[in-house]
Amino acid sequence: DEKIQFEVWDNGIGIEKKSFEKLFRPFEQIDSKLSRNYEGTGLGLALVNKLVALHNGSISVESEVGKGSRFIVQLPYSNNNIQPEHTSSSTKSIEENDLNKSATMKKKKILLAEDNDFNITTITEYLTAKGLKVELAFNGIETLEKVLTIKPDLVIMDIQMPQVDGLEATQRIRKIKDPSISKIPIIAVTALAMPGDRERCIQAGANEYLRKPVSLKEIHNLILEYLK
Repeated sequence: DEKIQFEVWDNGIGIEKKSFEKLFRPFEQIDSKLSRNYEGTGLGLALVNKLVALHNGSISVESEVGKGSRFIVQLPYSNNNIQPEHTSSSTKSIEENDLNKSATMKKKKILLAEDNDFNITTITEYLTAKGLKVELAFNGIETLEKVLTIKPDLVIMDIQMPQVDGLEATQRIRKIKDPSISKIPIIAVTALAMPGDRERCIQAGANEYLRKPVSLKEIHNLILEYLK
């Protein structure tokens, strides 16, 4: 299989081999002492690793302390992605349908109610790449405010949120008298995965329930299903 390879390297402080496994963990930094001299949240490489995995690629690192590091990303590549000059009528119909669907989706607003930086960045970048407009709310109170002000087409609701949790926020949305708001599709997302979670979410008013870690493709498919 053909692959495209990208390499990024520096002449920095380098990384010990025993620390390689920490590099791609969210919110981890190699040395707590370095955090005073080098800013960052420890999310950069974790996000790169996640995005590369979404494209069925791989990432590796080579490093020597005191000399620098080299990061290597490989992504699959196929000439099959190149469309022939002449296509059949059925192929054209499928392509036109995809274009129409894409154009329709670009007008849709998704409210992402989430307080985890990693999830926010990953989901936002994925959905934005799919042509959707993503608005953010970082707690239950802000979610309720934005539902009223921006009137999103769909809400992705994290159940564990500060101030007002996702279940209560969902219940309050369903009680709003304006049907254009109270009937907004809500996809509930939770990391708890406790017995009865799905039933509680659906009973609160959610249309769908997903467990973390969520499949970005599954989220997108649900959005297409509810907004078609």
